[in-house]
Amino acid sequence: MEAQCDGAARSWKKVCVVGAGMAGLTVARELRREGHAVTVMEQRGDVGGQWLYDPRTDEADPLGAAAAPVKVHSSMYASVRLLSPREGMGVSDFQFLPRHGVAGRDPRRFPGHREVYCYLKDFCDAFGLMDVVRLNTKVVRVAMAQPPPLPPSEMRWLVRCRPSTRTTSAASTPMYVLITN
Repeated sequence: MEAQCDGAARSWKKVCVVGAGMAGLTVARELRREGHAVTVMEQRGDVGGQWLYDPRTDEADPLGAAAAPVKVHSSMYASVRLLSPREGMGVSDFQFLPRHGVAGRDPRRFPGHREVYCYLKDFCDAFGLMDVVRLNTKVVRVAMAQPPPLPPSEMRWLVRCRPSTRTTSAASTPMYVLITN
């Protein structure tokens, strides 16, 4: 497969993106537009990154001494709202516009965290990104597949990931890895 950009043909690359928040989803969309084979690894059960609110806290066990401590992967809290207006938050060709009259949506100029999460879900739906996102998949190691020196066209990365439903990890060897979390 070849991608076209400014009339120049170039071959596609296999790319692993770590994190399905705003940065990971945006870069995945751009890489797909350029014709690359993209896989997004997300350790949580949905996209959204820090905007995926988890009401659990670790305040009952702040030192992590419990046998099974709560692991909350976001600093989000229930009443958080944007500090910047929504107009400056969205992607240039997918604006973060109010969804007036849609149940559960927040049309305010400085909306709460759930509205940002909903925007990211809308973004995924609009560009078919859920097809390339692997949810509940934690990246446990990224290393060069072979030591240098190798020509750039032959360099690969070894990405080990563990789906939450398994105890063993699986590996892939993309040409590029982007850590976006």
